[in-house]
Amino acid sequence: MGVQQDAVVGSKLISEEPASSGSDACSIGIQQGNRTEKAAEGIISNFQPTIVAEKKRDAVIIYLQKLKDKLIVR
Repeated sequence: MGVQQDAVVGSKLISEEPASSGSDACSIGIQQGNRTEKAAEGIISNFQPTIVAEKKRDAVIIYLQKLKDKLIVR
């Protein structure tokens, strides 16, 4: 009953159907989600932050916390 949506991912056309259309659509969605999650984990595991990058990240976090504190006080 719902509108079917098509999405292009890379060079593949993926059709998404509403979950109410059947259990097959749900299992396909879950399988696609699992593959996506594994791909993301693989990409993230390849990142190796340097000490300089970690120090910059920490400095940004501290700066944002200070801004937040200033906004809350006022």
